[in-house]
Amino acid sequence: MMKETMRIKTSNLLIREMQMFDHRAFYKLVSNPELTVPAGELPIKGVANSMMLLHKMICEKCLYAIVESKTNIIIGLICITKDILGNEYLNNLGIIIDNNFGVESYTTEVIQAWLNGGEINRGGITFH
Repeated sequence: MMKETMRIKTSNLLIREMQMFDHRAFYKLVSNPELTVPAGELPIKGVANSMMLLHKMICEKCLYAIVESKTNIIIGLICITKDILGNEYLNNLGIIIDNNFGVESYTTEVIQAWLNGGEINRGGITFH
């Protein structure tokens, strides 16, 4: 298991780096058109394609899991987008949360935690 370098806890959520062992939850989220299309992305077709994407995003340190604390289930994702040159575009966070969870309240909680949590560095995120 890889060492996690970032964790933010709130009263209801844990935000942490995605890992390859999260591939089933990742596929469930990125293959769901109800979640991806409103976020401006097409759903990923096939487990193999989602695993390749997950691996790429983990290597780029730009993907984070949103975990509901009471169930320990990954309910969403945060992605830091990059500009055309591959630099982190920190003003553009992509957030998707499964419709079966409290989307509005959890989205607000995620954004508040993210903004209050720390500073973003090239090697990942450091939180104080």
